[in-house]
Order: sequence, then structure tokens, then C-alpha cells
Amino acid sequence: MTSNINRKVFIDSTTFLGMHSDDERIRVESVNFFSSRFNSSLYMSAEQVGICDEIVWSYTREIQDLYYPFMDRIHTEMDINRVSYSYQDINLVIDDDNLNRLSTSKALLMAQVINNDGVIYTHDHNLLNNEIFSKYIGTFDSYQYLRFKSSLSESYSVSKALKVNIGNVIYE
Repeated sequence: MTSNINRKVFIDSTTFLGMHSDDERIRVESVNFFSSRFNSSLYMSAEQVGICDEIVWSYTREIQDLYYPFMDRIHTEMDINRVSYSYQDINLVIDDDNLNRLSTSKALLMAQVINNDGVIYTHDHNLLNNEIFSKYIGTFDSYQYLRFKSSLSESYSVSKALKVNIGNVIYE
């Protein structure tokens, strides 16, 4: 397995929305991930940000109003680089038989990770169970539940009114 040291760390919508998962294990893993990397740089495709918004917009306005202040703060206070796909990513999907077996969205996401020699943290079982991409998949740490720094703690607590079934976030 390739070392994750000095590799760009990517996240997808399942990891970001995982902080609001109705599955306790996913929620704790996601909160731990973000809490432990609060001062690190993360990368998230612009499409994955849009998938998060699409999911949240399906909830009531009241839930959105409780959720979005946290989302705004974490995107502002953390170094989350929102990046677009490149022609290099598109070409890799076209040329790589393993990638073009995935949905277009997943193929582009994995091509972006591969082209950046990155590692992606995801709860997407289709990617996690695909041995071909294992050297690009990060493993969530299993340790005690961490908390956000105080500036985010209160807004996160309020935002937990949003409960997401991550299975509904996983796109084919």
C-alpha cells in the first residue's frame, strides 16, 4: 500500500455529510476525520460539494437553516480546496478500463484522486470494496469521539438536526 504521507487528501460527499449521518459509526468517523485534520489542507471536487447541497436542499427549510451555518463555518475555517475536474481527469476516465466501469461521477472523482496521487476518504461502499483502487482509499481512524474546536462546536451541535442516511448519498 502506498504511504499517505504528503499525498493530497480528498473527501467526497459521504465523508462531509457523514458528520450528520444517522449511523453513529459513520458520524463519529467523519467528525474524528475533520477534527483531527482541522489544520490540514483537504480537497473536494466541486461536484461533490454540489452533491452535498442537493441532499441538504431536499430537507425542510427549517433543517437547512440549522445546518448551513455550520457548513459555512467549516468551509471558511478549514482549508478545504474546492477543485474542478480537468481534461486530464476526463482523458483518464476514457482511457482506463477500470474507471470507465464506474458511474461517470465516481470515475471522474477517482481520476481526480489518481491524477493528483491523492488519497480519498469515503464511506461509499462501492469504492471501498473495489480492490483496484485500494491504494487510493484512506482508512478512517478508530478512536474516541473528538470534538470540534470551540468556534465550531456550538454550530455543529445545532446542525445535528440534519440526519442523513449515507446510503442515499451514495450515487451510482
